[in-house]
Amino acid sequence: MFPPEFPASSKELERFAAATKAVSPVHHANLVTIVGAGRTGTHCWLARELVEGETAAAVVARVAGGGKSSWKQGLRMGVHLAHAHITPYNVLIRTADQVYKLTDLGVVKAFQGSQIYKSVREKKRLADLPYLAPEQNVIGAAQDEPEDLYSVGGVIYAFITGQPPFNGDSPQEILDNVQQGQLVNPSVYNKKIPADVEEVVLKLLALSPKDRYRTPAALLEDLKPLAASYNVEV
Repeated sequence: MFPPEFPASSKELERFAAATKAVSPVHHANLVTIVGAGRTGTHCWLARELVEGETAAAVVARVAGGGKSSWKQGLRMGVHLAHAHITPYNVLIRTADQVYKLTDLGVVKAFQGSQIYKSVREKKRLADLPYLAPEQNVIGAAQDEPEDLYSVGGVIYAFITGQPPFNGDSPQEILDNVQQGQLVNPSVYNKKIPADVEEVVLKLLALSPKDRYRTPAALLEDLKPLAASYNVEV
């Protein structure tokens, strides 16, 4: 249920209706399904599939607090979501079967340009910043699959280490660290990660796009055999 100040105009309402209509027919095992949307009285609403579980952010916070990390969990997540821009905040893990689901497909488009989106845009950007590829922080830069796959590497890294690949005490410091690309190998934090799994993570997080995986298919070509060889059920 959204605040009554949304939509602020008929154009915002039209954009909301068009975006939710476009994404409602999309069904995939690793996407949270939108089951309905509409407006009742002064409130717009969106009904989505109930996923009983936790966010990836909760897992990362638990590892950061000294909980047991799992490179296998990161590997499984990579296989499930190797096709989209992700952060720990838009990934849900269903408790019953450990299926990873992306929560916000199409939802952001429904609110882009609206007053409510502008009010939370900066907060969202700050949350996303540690998981954005260096070139995504350049104004006007084109978005492509290597940029989305960079974020997959970032979340796997966070699962293993309890922290994003690059951090800092301020947004500018995070941005500077991302741009410099001086990454601490995840095995420094978790010595149990196999070298071939670490190699995939480092390739996903390469500073230059040309050194990363070019497509989800190329990434899965490496991830699936690794999952099979380490008995990670996907």
